Amino acid sequence: MFPWVGRFVWVFVFISIATIGRAETPCDGIDQSVSAQEKQAWAPIVVKRLNIMLAQLHDTEHVSQVDFLKMFRSHDWTILYVEDYVTDETFIVYKGNPASSTYVTMDAGTLFISEEREYERKLLKRAPGMPPDLARCYVWYFAEGQ
Repeated sequence: MFPWVGRFVWVFVFISIATIGRAETPCDGIDQSVSAQEKQAWAPIVVKRLNIMLAQLHDTEHVSQVDFLKMFRSHDWTILYVEDYVTDETFIVYKGNPASSTYVTMDAGTLFISEEREYERKLLKRAPGMPPDLARCYVWYFAEGQ
């Protein structure tokens, strides 16, 4: 009777699925861009930081390269998520530009969804002044976004 109804229903279903498939996350609105120049400038600094951490743990392994998996930036804070092929993927938090500032804190391993609230509270104590939106993004990505 109305042949166009069938097409209309399929278009509606397709648009609904496409819209539902991408839910908002706490990282929406956080700057996640990183240039090739930044990666090149930051790589030796990150390698050095990770090797210092390994030495403090009396680990004999040595990091020689890093790949930047993700970067989050808000105000003057930067969080780098890196793969070093020696340890677990690591988050390194900087207040300021990683090329010219010391790291504030770092984390690796697993964070469970049930631990997010408590971890965010502890993170804000370890990194005083971190923008709350960046802290929320970081904790969410650590627990759920990877």
